[in-house]
Amino acid sequence: MQASKISQDETESDAESVFNSFQAYLNIGRHLLFRKDYKRALTYLDKAQEIEPTHVDCLLMRSTCNLYLTNNDRAINLAKSAYELAKKNPHVILLLAEAYYRSGEFEVALKYFTNGKRIRSSMEGFTSGIHKCEEAIQNNCGKGTEPKLLPDLDLTNYYSQAFSVKDSPSNSSILEKKWEQDKWPDMMPPEILRKIFGKRYWELPYIHEIYDSEGKREVHLKNIGLSQFDDLFPRLNRCKANRQTVRECADHLKTKAELSYKIDPTLKHASSL
Repeated sequence: MQASKISQDETESDAESVFNSFQAYLNIGRHLLFRKDYKRALTYLDKAQEIEPTHVDCLLMRSTCNLYLTNNDRAINLAKSAYELAKKNPHVILLLAEAYYRSGEFEVALKYFTNGKRIRSSMEGFTSGIHKCEEAIQNNCGKGTEPKLLPDLDLTNYYSQAFSVKDSPSNSSILEKKWEQDKWPDMMPPEILRKIFGKRYWELPYIHEIYDSEGKREVHLKNIGLSQFDDLFPRLNRCKANRQTVRECADHLKTKAELSYKIDPTLKHASSL
């Protein structure tokens, strides 16, 4: 009787260890992660981590789930915990770099992508990561500057180029900038614009005509002077406002045309309609 009870207790204990063990939770969480069910995967992976707090693979999977759920700060913290445990693991470094990149911390991400490439140069993720970080830094800090990393990955040299001290703008440069703002935007050839906008192409020459007409009216009012109109300044301001409005419309159409031109390569061979 007593032996039977002991045997039953051992059986229940074995069953409990199978269904509630770290490996069971980890396997279920991994399966759900591969199925892209990230929220449910975290439920099991969190339970597994409670049993094995220092398991690197579990930390990586939890970080990955949070990354896909756009919980970037949480993903970074988990990846950093894994990094403290396995600083030479390329998968840890790659995940940490990607988490920083998605958080917009491109300089830090670049540091880890570069470090990872030194450890495992065969992993394509590090090469593409370095490239996209450099592009993001250039887009945010201005073109014409290429990060030149010192051996200790110091970005001081890069920042000295990106944010160089400039002289205060002269009057001539201010006038040139104002002239550029008042100028009608340079457009693509009409045959390409017709193909992009189709039947709505007529809107572009129409607003251009309004722009020219308001400009001529503004010059005419200035030539007449105050002796003819008591409301000269309100009229001038109205002309300027109208020209600015149609110029903004033209800028919008130009942006749309340039985007369509980049997306559809067939437009580069457009013939006159």
